[in-house]
Amino acid sequence: MIRLEKIGEIETEMTGDITTNDTMNVLLRIGWGAETTTGMTIKPAEDLHTGDGVRVIIEKIIEEPDPEPEPRPEAEAAAGEAAETPEAAAGTEAAIAENAAAADTDAKTEAPEAPAAVEDKKEDAAGA
Repeated sequence: MIRLEKIGEIETEMTGDITTNDTMNVLLRIGWGAETTTGMTIKPAEDLHTGDGVRVIIEKIIEEPDPEPEPRPEAEAAAGEAAETPEAAAGTEAAIAENAAAADTDAKTEAPEAPAAVEDKKEDAAGA
């Protein structure tokens, strides 16, 4: 994440005319010695004329690491890990299979017999 911290600014007046087609250089001098001119050129968005007021703002670019996610409480972390383990997944699958088998058994015991099967049982009972 990038944060900008304002260091300072200066307001001055243009001493000459410059158009949007021209390149304007900004000279930053430290004390009266070294000059920093690298990458300090600007193509103005509008024409500037002698006497126009301008402001130059200096900001420090600070690169900060992205914030770390907050740790989860231990109880939530343990519950989340338990749900993600293969044993827990296998237990869930086994429970689903048991429920399906029980439902299938219930459906078989509660299902009415077909009419032909009922007739066969009546004939067996009458013949015996």
